Amino acid sequence: MSNRIHAAVPRRWGSHVLSRLAVVVAAGALFVFVMAQSWSVTSGGLSDVEAERHGVAYLQPLVQLVGELTDAQSAAVRGTQPNATQIDAAVTAVDGVDDTHGDALGAHRRWSELRGRIATLMGQRLGGEQAYAAYSSVVALAVDLIHKIGDTSRLVPDPQLDTYYLADATLLRVPDVLVGAGRAADLAVIADRSPSEGAQTRVSVARYQVSVASEQLNTSLHKALDHRTADGTAAAMGPNLAGQLDAFTSAVDAFVPPAMWLQSLTRVDTATLTSGAERVRQQTRPLAGAGLAELDSLLRERQDRLSIRQTWTMLGAGVGLLLLGALLSLLLPARPQPVLAESSVGLGGVPGNGLGAGFGLGAGAEAGAPERLGMTHPGMAMAHPPDPTAAEELLHVGRAVRAHRREQVGDVR
Repeated sequence: MSNRIHAAVPRRWGSHVLSRLAVVVAAGALFVFVMAQSWSVTSGGLSDVEAERHGVAYLQPLVQLVGELTDAQSAAVRGTQPNATQIDAAVTAVDGVDDTHGDALGAHRRWSELRGRIATLMGQRLGGEQAYAAYSSVVALAVDLIHKIGDTSRLVPDPQLDTYYLADATLLRVPDVLVGAGRAADLAVIADRSPSEGAQTRVSVARYQVSVASEQLNTSLHKALDHRTADGTAAAMGPNLAGQLDAFTSAVDAFVPPAMWLQSLTRVDTATLTSGAERVRQQTRPLAGAGLAELDSLLRERQDRLSIRQTWTMLGAGVGLLLLGALLSLLLPARPQPVLAESSVGLGGVPGNGLGAGFGLGAGAEAGAPERLGMTHPGMAMAHPPDPTAAEELLHVGRAVRAHRREQVGDVR
């Protein structure tokens, strides 16, 4: 009887397969490295932008607080009571952003100190030179905190030109204008009470500082506007900032001439100087708010672009890994299929005798009986093993044939 036996053929990896696998593995490693670098750069950019936006959120109420402090200083120098309600409101606004972003920006300790100094100062009754000195020290602490926020949030310097110029204008120039205008007016009041050449010189220096700072602020904002307009991929800045800048420039021109003309500065009436300084501060504070709002808008746009890039990086990495897996599956040798080998075993357990040899059948019976009984077939595999019932039936057929032959021999005799 003919049976088929499974014989496994070992998997063979040729040199050409190994070389292709090496190329695919190297390409995959390079792809993973590039994706990892892209992800790292994008994640770092998102982290930087988030820190910058936190800095802008902190600076918005802090710059307004500096304006309120300069107003309180001028009131105290003139001998009137500062507006404590406005100071308290400005302090409360800074408290809110400090609770949210103070620890991340490293500003919590400094703000706590500044807030204590403000509370102490507002509880005192000061005037003249004494008020000028006390408020100037507190205002200097507030300006230092602004610079601290700019450093820790990495707003200055920013890698993008438009945001760099906006940050330069709002972080560095706006505080200088606010402080310088208030200082010039306060020093003029003090000089009227104690006239001297030195007092007048201090007034001129303060006016000069306002002129220089305002020119730098104007230049930075115009560069930011020009760069934004020239960038075809970005929308131009809103008209609010340009309108505020025009009003600010007009107020500064009325308060002090350009820096190049200061050599011919003449003494100005104290009332005129004080009103001019007040107008400059009134126009500077909304300009600072508009500039910081525009800066936050630019940073938000950049954050959105980086988020989209990070999403595409994730999708690209996923598709790339799928393609690498498919390519590896194509290059790997296919799993070998079992090979069927035939062996002839007689029912009697003697190999090679066949069914007829075991039971005395002739060659025709040996060749034909199994096929008739459905035991073997040239296309049969081990999935259809020999049926023991069929073998037993074949045994009975063989015995009947031998008995019939004996009867025929007896009749002949």
